[in-house]
Amino acid sequence: MSIGRNDPCPCGSGKKYKKCCEAKDEAKVRETLDKQWAEAAKKKEEEDKKTEKQKEGKSPAALRGSQTPTSSNVVPQKHQSVTTPKYNMPRKSGGG
Repeated sequence: MSIGRNDPCPCGSGKKYKKCCEAKDEAKVRETLDKQWAEAAKKKEEEDKKTEKQKEGKSPAALRGSQTPTSSNVVPQKHQSVTTPKYNMPRKSGGG
């Protein structure tokens, strides 16, 4: 069960959680998220380097063929008509 902001702090200080330990707990969560973000960014850079190395080995004609879409790969997009619901609401009356 999670702790509410206005609940008594679980550390036993007698203060509300938001006045006592909430900032510390949020800092811990933020630290772990920053670490995960840094690891994900590092993995992404490594993957980008691998793909760049693979692209260097291919000929320019092969790259152009994979980047440009052909007519058989393109799927035409259909536009959807947007209808707004109409409600039979009376106009406001009176002062205000």
